[in-house]
Amino acid sequence: MRVVVIGGTGHIGTYLIPRLAASGYEVINISRSQRAPYRNHGAWQWVKNIERERSAEERSANFGKQIRDLRPDAVIDLICFTVESARHLVQTLRGEVQHFLHCGTIWVHGPSVQVPTTEEAPRTPFGDYGIRKAAALTLRGYAQAVSAWFGKKVSLRFLSWDEWKDTVSMEEAAATWDHIAHSPNCSIEKARRLLDYQPRYSSLEAVYESLHWLIEHQVIKV
Repeated sequence: MRVVVIGGTGHIGTYLIPRLAASGYEVINISRSQRAPYRNHGAWQWVKNIERERSAEERSANFGKQIRDLRPDAVIDLICFTVESARHLVQTLRGEVQHFLHCGTIWVHGPSVQVPTTEEAPRTPFGDYGIRKAAALTLRGYAQAVSAWFGKKVSLRFLSWDEWKDTVSMEEAAATWDHIAHSPNCSIEKARRLLDYQPRYSSLEAVYESLHWLIEHQVIKV
């Protein structure tokens, strides 16, 4: 299996790439310079290193094509910092690779309200890096679960808000914006502690029942 790692000589790649190479993968590292990894490892001798200036190649719309032309089975992107970069690469590689892994960051959470912070915790990023990385991430797990209910594989395409709102009515766009802008994610721990409250449904179970009611009453046609 051929794996292309973008930005592989930094913190993560220094340890990831030798493990991939030592495990028998054909590894290609894409970096903007021939900077040495933080720690030497004999497995680097099996790694092919290619110099690319990502930002310059993206401006000419060539970066995604260059990655695709390497014919990778998997792509690991360690240095995607903007929505535009994520969109460019995903659109070019869609249907061309078996796995595409986008590396996030704990900075998307901002200050920790409750520790230890989990991936499900509300996100309040600040600073350019955290905000941009948060914008580049997508909520895939929900789409996978809903698609499975209908025996389908998930098929996602990223759209910015300005693009997405034009695909629905003004009323639907306004209702959606009202919900995502508030982004409620609250704890029921106090109700559990004082009232012994036990929720009947998980979030997905509630959506499942609601969706099937809409289908049964022909509000949604499948």
